[in-house]
Amino acid sequence: MKTLFGKAIAALLALGLVFGPSPAAAQYYFWFQAVTEDGDPFTEEGAVRCSVYGRDATTGTSIVHTTAALTAAYTLPLASSANGIIHWYSSSLDPVNLKCFTQYGDYAYKNNFSRTNHALRINTTGAYKIFRFPYVNNTSPTATGLIIPSGGIVTDVIVERITIGDGAHINVGFAGNHAVASWNALVSALAVDQRGFVRAHLGQYSGTVVTDLLAQLGPFGSHAGLAMRHMVGAPSRSMLVRPYTVHVASGLEITYNTASFAGIGGHVYIYWTQTHVGANRQPLR
Repeated sequence: MKTLFGKAIAALLALGLVFGPSPAAAQYYFWFQAVTEDGDPFTEEGAVRCSVYGRDATTGTSIVHTTAALTAAYTLPLASSANGIIHWYSSSLDPVNLKCFTQYGDYAYKNNFSRTNHALRINTTGAYKIFRFPYVNNTSPTATGLIIPSGGIVTDVIVERITIGDGAHINVGFAGNHAVASWNALVSALAVDQRGFVRAHLGQYSGTVVTDLLAQLGPFGSHAGLAMRHMVGAPSRSMLVRPYTVHVASGLEITYNTASFAGIGGHVYIYWTQTHVGANRQPLR
């Protein structure tokens, strides 16, 4: 007959919690289960990726993890297990802030998440979606595993620059063999040489011929990719960022690449809208 303690350990293991030696500088164990609006856990391993934010005395709120040991860095958000469990160790009992994103574009933000909280509810029914992925120094187009389905409407791209390099830049695009599937379809040579958030943006030009446009695109900081550029006619001849609708039946996978600057990194946010049921690739129950 199992003891009460043995039953408790078996129950934790059934949830997907695996206890190992605590890191030397960490004493407190945090865990929660990511569930849908119906209370069902996400059962695809890695379906949910979360960043944990803590208070830093020097810089204020900062991302405080890359692994379950919560090292002070930014990449590779904590991924859920096949039971939707996310866990980590901390040297502090202080509550943290969470930002979680699914591989389908669903998301949840939670402030003051304490060690006694063990569930995070993520709504999967909304049409408005956000993809977020970390970027590091990668000079070749790198697949993210994130697919915008047919009918998905990309409305904006934001880059969160955390570690930077003088003259470094990032491109964001699509994989595949379609006409729009270029390495810089969404973001083209956007500078990541200053910290903080920046939107893929366009400037204006006042020329009257194509050569004037080409000559001035660089100085005016036009970094939205070709899939999202739109030119308005005379007299201003301004260029605007427009939504892009994915027309490919199989959807398009997001890719990125950067300039060759060791140590650069941060996050990319893709804002998009789902236009029909079943477009988020989640299986039917």
